[in-house]
Amino acid sequence: MNQTEPAGHGPIFRRQALGIAAGLAVLTALAYLRVLFCDFVYYDDPEYVFSNPFVQQGLTFESLRYAWTTFDLGNWIPLTWMSLQLDATLFGIRPAAFHATNLVLHVINVVLLFGFLCRVTPRPMLWCAAVVAALFAVHPLHVESVAWVAERKDVLSMFFLLCTLWAYQAYARKPGFLSFLLVALWLTCGLLSKPMLVTLPLLLLLIDVWPLQRWSSSLPSAVSADTLPAASLRKPAACWWLLVEKIPLLGLALASGLMTLQAQRSASAIVELQTLSLPGRLAHAIHAYFWYLWKTVFPFGLNIHYLHSSHTPAATVIVLEGIALGAFLVWVLSSRRSRPWGFMGGCWFFIALLPVIGLVQVGLQAFADRYSYVPHLGLLILMVWQAQAVLTAWRAPRPVAGILSISAIAACTVLTVLQIGYWKNSKTLFARAVQCDPQNWFAMGKLGNTYYREQDFDSAGRYWSEAILLNPQDSLAVLNLGLLRLQQQRLNDAQMLFEQALRLKPHSLQALYNLGVIFRLQREPEAARVKFQAVLKIEPGNLSALSQLAELDAESGRFEQALQTDLTILKLNPGIPQVHAHAARMLLRLNRPEEALRQMAGAIEMFPREPGLYQDLSSLLEDLQRDPEALQAAEQALLLQPANPALQKRVDSLRQRLEKQK
Repeated sequence: MNQTEPAGHGPIFRRQALGIAAGLAVLTALAYLRVLFCDFVYYDDPEYVFSNPFVQQGLTFESLRYAWTTFDLGNWIPLTWMSLQLDATLFGIRPAAFHATNLVLHVINVVLLFGFLCRVTPRPMLWCAAVVAALFAVHPLHVESVAWVAERKDVLSMFFLLCTLWAYQAYARKPGFLSFLLVALWLTCGLLSKPMLVTLPLLLLLIDVWPLQRWSSSLPSAVSADTLPAASLRKPAACWWLLVEKIPLLGLALASGLMTLQAQRSASAIVELQTLSLPGRLAHAIHAYFWYLWKTVFPFGLNIHYLHSSHTPAATVIVLEGIALGAFLVWVLSSRRSRPWGFMGGCWFFIALLPVIGLVQVGLQAFADRYSYVPHLGLLILMVWQAQAVLTAWRAPRPVAGILSISAIAACTVLTVLQIGYWKNSKTLFARAVQCDPQNWFAMGKLGNTYYREQDFDSAGRYWSEAILLNPQDSLAVLNLGLLRLQQQRLNDAQMLFEQALRLKPHSLQALYNLGVIFRLQREPEAARVKFQAVLKIEPGNLSALSQLAELDAESGRFEQALQTDLTILKLNPGIPQVHAHAARMLLRLNRPEEALRQMAGAIEMFPREPGLYQDLSSLLEDLQRDPEALQAAEQALLLQPANPALQKRVDSLRQRLEKQK
């Protein structure tokens, strides 16, 4: 036997472990099989994948530069972006492919977790390791991390976290510069995938206590090779050295944390103290810790978004939850020598959740299923190892442990399969959120968006109206409902909604622009001009507002001013055929026919397959009384768009006119 391998970790153990690992992989794949038939969802998936041009183009020099420099969506996660770009390169933008990658990573994570626990714990704990890995595989709280394509960062960062743990146990067994460098490398990759791993250097200190047992003060008075993992066969390290060796890792975590804060501030994602006070944050942190513990044991009513407003309990509830958490924490801290798995697992849970517990509030959510992915490693170890200790102390028959384990795994599997069903598409996902919380205005608004995309405008309007009723500050729902009313030509309703949106967000470009459109439709050109100019004050290069101003100038006879605005637009973006045509018409109004024709000819040279340009050229030539050429241009337009009845009518009219002239 190898001198660094404890008794009981021989060939039979390895064969058993390989068999269990294969079973865990099959269990995970079968539990999540339905995810391969899920669509993208319209919540972060567009920005992360199918509407992101840098992901759509796959791995290119430009997309790699984007991955390493962007703060989009309030994160700096270059390896996650590269992972998504690699999927696009290999498979195109197909939801099944992206879901499959998430699932494969989750399966690998399950096997790595099981392998790590087998590696660092003695043989009698083999089945405990298997149960921990199985529960991690199929716990319903983890569905969000696997089924949501935008949460690739969860499964990818967990992969690197587990690689870090594997490298760290090898370093603990045989310390050296290269083995420590490998730990730092894997940690860096994890931080570049998701910054939630900033607590990992502290979590490694917990691993030192148990199961590696590197703290000299944490060893029992008598040990044997059968009761210690391989990594602890070396002489235990001094406590001060275990702290010192983590300093470089803490430096990496600090750098990642600073980058993340900068990214989140650039995206205005951090909720300031004026909005959510420090006492409020502390109360919420207590409630959130309790929520994650409760949902670990009773994972019912899970959904995509839990609003603060729907999960703000009374002060009495917070006090009771605080007492329960305090008792649990006391038990955890008192377990270091007698129940080291309890100390490690409990502290892991509390520390790993710190970045997302709400002390630094990012976004609207009170908690999120996906935030349990890393903290559950420690919590599940605590639960399973403690259950084993209790059953051993009670001298329960061996089948009892098996029955309890299988029952828990089976129950979690059933709930996971059901939970995946809600991720089928955006409608099922947000309908589930509304079912769990009828006051969830955020999910109401998302459901409105979904029905609008399906052109069910009545349902879209109903859900947006309900979202506004629940939360009058929901500026996005107000804006969306205003756009719908504008589309339905209900101009007065649309105007009131856009004015409400402006009160909520005074610099809303969409609200200002659409108010300008409404004033144009109501034949109030000067009021419309004021709104479009207000848009340009906020965004000087706004092409839509410039186009509207050009048309307003044309309608009021200011042809020179309209022409100059058109030329400004074309300087900013020469690829808009309609603006070329409008500029040509302005030139004609200014009695500059040759310049007008040259403008149209240049536009047609740029866009030879654009039927609208030939139609505009035909109109221009007809105004110049050059009917034969006008007919040729109209026929070319009809050739490009043969099913257009208006074009056919125009061609017939020009032909009849030319026949009469003969």
